[in-house]
Amino acid sequence: MRRLYIETGNIKDSAVAAALREIINASADENIVDLVAPFIIENSYTETRTLNVGTSTLAETQAFIATLIDDFKRGGQNRTT
Repeated sequence: MRRLYIETGNIKDSAVAAALREIINASADENIVDLVAPFIIENSYTETRTLNVGTSTLAETQAFIATLIDDFKRGGQNRTT
């Protein structure tokens, strides 16, 4: 689910504002960028998005995983933040 941003400051009905805040909070529960934020990749690697599971070397698998984590942190392969 995509994170929602809804301005609730001008809503006079407290029950509606509380319900909207609950929806906003729930939309962030499974944000992949937040889930992978704690992962740290040390050293350099060559980005790779192809993995042959039958014949890949340890280095190829490590580069694939590091690329995947960095893509998740950016919010997608072609995004910068």
